[in-house]
Amino acid sequence: MRIGAWGLLVLVLLTGCGDRGEMDAAALSQQAKALQSVAAEGALLAHDAASGKSTGVYSGEHSAELRGAAAQIAASLEAATTTPGLDPTRRRLAVLGTQVTSYLDRIRDAPRSEDRAVGQRLAVSARRIQTLGRSLT
Repeated sequence: MRIGAWGLLVLVLLTGCGDRGEMDAAALSQQAKALQSVAAEGALLAHDAASGKSTGVYSGEHSAELRGAAAQIAASLEAATTTPGLDPTRRRLAVLGTQVTSYLDRIRDAPRSEDRAVGQRLAVSARRIQTLGRSLT
């Protein structure tokens, strides 16, 4: 499912970006949902770019918006504290957030021939994030 830039911004804001102290399982789950959404949207964008269904300008602009959202989520996860039992999941989500951010940079900067591979990496990341998020509920 595709969400617009405004929907993405609202989603990121609702997940509580920034250091807000200790995150419980519910807050980590919300961060995972937001990050998974960004990664899945990036995968769709990369596949559209690879198949010529979107222009280079659109792909570049939209990937930059998604990259900003992923970077905010990753920073929030990196700065957060959790109970010791949740910390490995928080750290893994933060690493995945950094990876998603890097992949989204590649959509903007890579030649179209690489976009399909980037899309596959983003899709795999989205599935991993989803799995981690589900483990929190």
